Amino acid sequence: MTLDPTADRPLFRQLADVLREQIRSGALRPGSKLQSLHRMAAEYSVGVATVEDALAVLRGEGLIESRKGVGSFVLEQTERQTVTVEGPAFVEARMPTPDERRELGLPAQGVPVLVVEKDGQEQVLPANRTRLEIPQS
Repeated sequence: MTLDPTADRPLFRQLADVLREQIRSGALRPGSKLQSLHRMAAEYSVGVATVEDALAVLRGEGLIESRKGVGSFVLEQTERQTVTVEGPAFVEARMPTPDERRELGLPAQGVPVLVVEKDGQEQVLPANRTRLEIPQS
């Protein structure tokens, strides 16, 4: 697939779209190692920084995990849990602490958590496996 440098959409987003589709279609299966940054840059005629930005998008979506000095790998996709949030409540997105990352089984980088605060209690949920439902009042 060729990326379009004249398109309104930035190249790193176009590349993220291509890789996301390969993951969703099964062309890149869970556990598969992605090509190196330099190889992808050459294949798609973009700079390494563009590839890094595209991979950051996919890490944020919980689709891949990158390990320093090893490479990037496709993660197993799990079903999303629907959590109903009835007000009044606050929801905040942030990066997890190391302890939260271990407890929730999150990859080393890239996947945020959702913190639902209601009645003084906090519930920390992995953003890549959680869907919030907010009923209409």
